[in-house]
Amino acid sequence: GGGGVRVAQAASVPTAPSSPRTKRNGLIAVLLGIVIGIVLVAALERTDRRLRRSVDVEDILDAPLLAAIPRSKALHQTTQAVPMGGGEGGMFESLYTNIKYATRGAAPQVIVVTSASPRVGKSTVALPLAGVAPHSDTVLLLEADLRRPSLARRMGIDDDAGDLQNWLDGESVSLAAVVSRVPLTSSNSDSLVKTLDVVFAGEAHSSSPGGELGSERMRMLLATARQTYNVIIIDVPPLPLVADAMPILAQADGALVVTRLGADMTEDLRRLSQQLEGLSVPLLGLVSNFDSVISEKADIYYAHR
Repeated sequence: GGGGVRVAQAASVPTAPSSPRTKRNGLIAVLLGIVIGIVLVAALERTDRRLRRSVDVEDILDAPLLAAIPRSKALHQTTQAVPMGGGEGGMFESLYTNIKYATRGAAPQVIVVTSASPRVGKSTVALPLAGVAPHSDTVLLLEADLRRPSLARRMGIDDDAGDLQNWLDGESVSLAAVVSRVPLTSSNSDSLVKTLDVVFAGEAHSSSPGGELGSERMRMLLATARQTYNVIIIDVPPLPLVADAMPILAQADGALVVTRLGADMTEDLRRLSQQLEGLSVPLLGLVSNFDSVISEKADIYYAHR
């Protein structure tokens, strides 16, 4: 026409919206999410100092894993029952045997059970460990955690007859006066299996019981116990948290460390290792308590019986 305007190309109706590009944006979002997730996981692993693998605990403490104990309702019941034979009982029997042969020389007589952290189940390990000892062994279970005693409550026993605190106060003049002879039943059958000699901690009369545990009275108690029993298992507080147990460890023949994967921190275990080395206490080995891997394997095994 007269205006000199020409149509260079005819317009076409678009078949899809030019924006937003849903598929492309969705793919980018997924890829970004994966990248961010990987970065966050790596950051958490760097900042999370909790140990997740038993092999890492073995490396830090330079000691063998003697037993892995699964989660168990039976081990946490308020009762005088202990696992005997097969399953959990077999694990503790194996642990007891491993401890006796953990040193090249004579079998350790005084064994301290400790940990790097609270609430890892020290007493949950110490009680059945003493309970599964063969009848040929005379065993004393001594609770030396005066800050958080739990054995009497755990076993549903009134320990008014005598306890470690009575001895330390000078109220008791003989070891027999503070020993409670506790009947043990099998958690499998509820039948009477044996009796176990136990010295319960009692209620601490001092806000700093470490001095009492390092006293001449405590040394006298351990010396008398050595003459009476051929195995003495002592439940003490976590060593890196309080120094109460150090005088007892200095008199022990070996230490058993109870760990809990996902709860123990790297720095606490390293400090525990340094403390044991400083006291020249042989580290007999480790127990992985509440072990989820063993729990899963046990569930699979018993589910297919």
